[in-house]
Amino acid sequence: MNEGIEKLTWDSLFFGFNVGKIEFKNYVDSVSADEYKLIYVFNDEESHIKIRNFSKTYEEHKVVFYKKLRLNSIQRDENIEDVKNIKNTSFVSEDLYNLAFESGKYSRFKLDSKFTKQQFEELYKIWIDNSLDGKYAEALYVYIIKNKIEGFISYIIKNKVAQVGLFAVSNKMQGKGIGGKLLSNLETEVFKKGGVDYIEIPTQLENKLACKFYKSKGYEVKSVTKINHFWQNETPSESGGN
Repeated sequence: MNEGIEKLTWDSLFFGFNVGKIEFKNYVDSVSADEYKLIYVFNDEESHIKIRNFSKTYEEHKVVFYKKLRLNSIQRDENIEDVKNIKNTSFVSEDLYNLAFESGKYSRFKLDSKFTKQQFEELYKIWIDNSLDGKYAEALYVYIIKNKIEGFISYIIKNKVAQVGLFAVSNKMQGKGIGGKLLSNLETEVFKKGGVDYIEIPTQLENKLACKFYKSKGYEVKSVTKINHFWQNETPSESGGN
């Protein structure tokens, strides 16, 4: 194992090549990264690093919003009869997949041109499948209009924190209050369960509409993390040269 680089087993198996992660505070300038094709660099500051034989292809700022869960902080919406637990519905997986793609439209796996559309979509399909079987989510709530799912939200509880995973509203139904109803339902359900202190929701700082929405619902910024993608430079044979 290279000092300062953590090998990400799941990512490596999914993409079919070695993927590593560097926390900037642990970065060692002399580290050798030759065994990796892709390295994610996580940094809480606006510092810049270079990795020998690698080029940076993408940069985003992951922002985590949070709200302390207490009775007077819940965004009540009495008109949430169209929000249901996915377990109590019949659904078409393809509809959920398409909403997952919408939720990931600002994702680094979507916007880094080194990833293919197929890789991005397969990644989010797996996320949906693992959420439905309970691996990635404790519950998934959907918003249904005329028997069609037009939005959803998932969450998992870790260390007294309800962490939102996937959250999306279909493109044609955005701006109609569906996201607010889904979030209101989640806050109510989590509060009723008890044992949860906070709700956390990650998004990208570049997703300005989402950031504005969460702030309007009483959420505050907990953290902002800069994430860079560094890909190993191609050799002439890999790039088609002589």
